[in-house]
Amino acid sequence: TGIFSLIIVAQFWGFANDLYTEDEGKRLFPLVAFGATFGGYWGGKVTSWLTVSLGTFQIMLVAGGFLGICILLTMIIHNREVKRA
Repeated sequence: TGIFSLIIVAQFWGFANDLYTEDEGKRLFPLVAFGATFGGYWGGKVTSWLTVSLGTFQIMLVAGGFLGICILLTMIIHNREVKRA
């Protein structure tokens, strides 16, 4: 999971850098960084609770579902920004 986490973060920031101007980035990126920190902390807490409740296999399915949602959101944002340009 270490290499996946490293690559997914680098891909996200590269994608965001391609989409937004410098001024938009100065406005939006601090919010994204805060959300990432907040989500990392609470995501770990919730995951540890859910792993006990659901089990390891089910938590992997939940993680896969969230990854699928992220893929869909990325596609939607990309298409919106292509139309805007």
